[in-house]
Amino acid sequence: MCFAGKVPPGHVPNYLYVRPYMSDNRGLLKSEVLPILRSIGFNGSFPNLRRKTQYGNQLVMFQFDKWGSGDFVIEIAVAPLGEYSPWNGKVIPENKLTVPYFNPRFRLGSKSVGTDNWYSLPKDLEKLRKDVASIDDAFALLKDCKWPNQSVNSSP
Repeated sequence: MCFAGKVPPGHVPNYLYVRPYMSDNRGLLKSEVLPILRSIGFNGSFPNLRRKTQYGNQLVMFQFDKWGSGDFVIEIAVAPLGEYSPWNGKVIPENKLTVPYFNPRFRLGSKSVGTDNWYSLPKDLEKLRKDVASIDDAFALLKDCKWPNQSVNSSP
């Protein structure tokens, strides 16, 4: 439904309910979690971060609930060094690689690859800090990722 910039009388747009949760959580993530990731070598711009190791690029992505609850997951993946050409043939420069291009992915805080873990702030802030501080253990679960003509091991 399009209102061409005008909201009919009596109608309350969804964004009035959605935006505050996402904004609050993004601010909390930027102040509480990003400094931890930056201190261990991750760079890039939120919500996509990367760290280059001798074995490959370690990627981190914050993905928010599409319904606007503010809940989110943190997905990680390992990418080969250098540019990468996914299934569509497009060449992606190394500094533009993001988690969605790669499988398997791991959701931080999950027990194994393929399982789910969602965070809800501020309730899960302490668990989130702990999970982010042990992110190298999570990347170890992806140590056997391989791409054509290239073997990548995510050990730092």
